[in-house]
Amino acid sequence: MRNSLPRLHTVSAVLLLSTTLLASSAIGQTDYSGDIAQVRLQIVEIQTESGELAKKVKQVSEELSEINEQIAATEEKKRNALDSLKEKDLTQQDSRRAKFIQLKEYEQRTIAIQVVMPVYMQMTNHDNLTIAIRDNDVNSLSRSQAYLRYLTKSQLSLIEELHRSMDTTVGDNSDAAKLVLHTTDLKNQLAKQKAVRSEIKQRLDVLETRQVTLAAKLDQLRDEEELLTSNQVTISKKAIAQTVSSQVIKLQPPIDAPIRRKFGEPKNSSGSRWNGLLYQAKAGQGVKAPAAGVVKFAKDHKTLGKLLIIDHGNNLYTLFAHNDHLEVKFGELVVVGQTIAKAGQTGNLNDPALYFELRVNGEPVDPLLWIDG
Repeated sequence: MRNSLPRLHTVSAVLLLSTTLLASSAIGQTDYSGDIAQVRLQIVEIQTESGELAKKVKQVSEELSEINEQIAATEEKKRNALDSLKEKDLTQQDSRRAKFIQLKEYEQRTIAIQVVMPVYMQMTNHDNLTIAIRDNDVNSLSRSQAYLRYLTKSQLSLIEELHRSMDTTVGDNSDAAKLVLHTTDLKNQLAKQKAVRSEIKQRLDVLETRQVTLAAKLDQLRDEEELLTSNQVTISKKAIAQTVSSQVIKLQPPIDAPIRRKFGEPKNSSGSRWNGLLYQAKAGQGVKAPAAGVVKFAKDHKTLGKLLIIDHGNNLYTLFAHNDHLEVKFGELVVVGQTIAKAGQTGNLNDPALYFELRVNGEPVDPLLWIDG
């Protein structure tokens, strides 16, 4: 037994070296590394373009915000101009109405004077004139006539002035005309600003659509990268497993029982798979060491129950779970075929079984490719 362990370690070292070389050869035949590198390069290119695109979107968004502010300011000026124009029009209407009323009053007074004048003049004729002369009142009568003529002339002058004033009011539209022109300019300016805003929105829509396209492409490439990486890992595992299957040294079956679940079979609906073999063992059935090694773990585990792990050297480990009883302890040397545990249903099992897992360089591999027979 003392001589068998050194020979096992020597052969294991040769096995590991040949495994690594053959695995590299197998990977080289169906290598996804070139595809992975190409996909990652595309991802970097898209990320770079997305970064530049984000800057452009920010710049155009700022342009849109600025033009919206300009449009708001122009619309405010337009409203103020229209309000001023309406106020100007109302003021002119009030002025014309007041002058029209005053004109009517003057016209009515003039008409009254013109009606009274003939009557008064008639009174100064014939007997009335004789009476006025007799009473030495000629001067008074003359003054009255002169006053009536002056009053009539004054009223006519006022009426003429009011007419001119009204004509001036109607014709003096310089301020209103300026307001109209200003309002028209603001309308034109507003139309141009809205056209600019429409063009900016179109550019922004194009950029945002491109962003969505790039994001979808990036997700697709990442999925592709994940798939290729997964395939690459699978190829590496298969290369190791295929290599060791042709080696001279084989492991012994850990138990004489039918296999209920094989390596790689789905474990549940979540998509997880079995990383080892599940034997349909009988309660208390002996579990054998598949090869010589050293016990590295011999304790209870929450889900795997009474768990045993053996180190066979050169990063090759075997794992035995759900045991009812462990026959060896931590640090103990074991030989091939030695009873190391009794099968059970500890952990998360409902029926007696043995879970057996083989790991090479930390990766689970199919134990059936290692087991002799």
